[in-house]
Amino acid sequence: MKRTRHFASITQKTPADAFTDVHTHFEGAIPADFFMKEFSAHPQYPHPDRLRLPVYNDMTDFARCWCGRMVYLSTPDAIRRAARMLAADLERNHVAAVIMHFSPDEYFRHDLTAGTVAGAIQDGFRMSNVVCRLIIDCVRDNGPDHTGRMVEEALLLRNAGVIGIGLGGDESAHPAGEFRQSFRKAKSGGLLTTAHCGELSVESVVDAAEQLDIRRVVHGYRAADDPAVIRMLAEKGIAVEVCLSSYACMYGGRPMSTHPLMKLITGGVDIIIGTDDADMFTTTIAREYTLLGDLVGNDDRIVESIRNASDRCRMYSGRVHINATFLTSG
Repeated sequence: MKRTRHFASITQKTPADAFTDVHTHFEGAIPADFFMKEFSAHPQYPHPDRLRLPVYNDMTDFARCWCGRMVYLSTPDAIRRAARMLAADLERNHVAAVIMHFSPDEYFRHDLTAGTVAGAIQDGFRMSNVVCRLIIDCVRDNGPDHTGRMVEEALLLRNAGVIGIGLGGDESAHPAGEFRQSFRKAKSGGLLTTAHCGELSVESVVDAAEQLDIRRVVHGYRAADDPAVIRMLAEKGIAVEVCLSSYACMYGGRPMSTHPLMKLITGGVDIIIGTDDADMFTTTIAREYTLLGDLVGNDDRIVESIRNASDRCRMYSGRVHINATFLTSG
């Protein structure tokens, strides 16, 4: 029997072909065309072919490509041009809104502040119809004092579309408890708090959930290793941001079929779909929903899970367009 894939909106007020990408990183999402164009003017920069790989064997591979991209983002004008091309690319892919992480630490070497970067990104999006909201990503390796300073800056940048604080970096070397005070301050100030965890160990998911009182974990798939952790996420109402292409491309490549999202959903955990680093993983948010449909088929639990998680995103992006993928018989 032939199966036809189509996209249907979860919310009645949403156009059927519109999306919100609730988890992407600015630096990793910038389209390849930007780097090709800039390279023609700056041939001393890393070649664009070195800025993404089909598969990343480890974080060293990934970081090497990421740092190459940062060479291109050394001025506000360059950031603005990159954001303008990214916004145009998102519009072509029917994205109405994006919740986008950026990493101020990477710009400090260019003497650029978080405020300068946020302003340049928003300037680039201004001519588009895509709503852009920003999350400042803090790197665990830089320590809690630095994260505290980033929280202070984020609280001052809400008029620039900064809505939250994220935590990335080495989850095994820097436990979440080190950042508890900063995250408590961020949350009390009305910022969204989220953390990358659960890529290497289930313990890091427990650590982030208990110490940081977050409402979303990024990736978090190792939570499925322990039924007790699945129950904890469900009881606390903590959603897991699922990025399927990222999962398949990292750590030497893994079959997408091994992603434990159905184990999470069956256990009552809500999921939400994002691209992570769209250009570095050669994906779009529409493709991520297509992959989701290929993986799980027509399952009402998926729709309900994404609807629940999207309801909690409304306060973060102002307007949310989140589509579910259905596979229907025809």
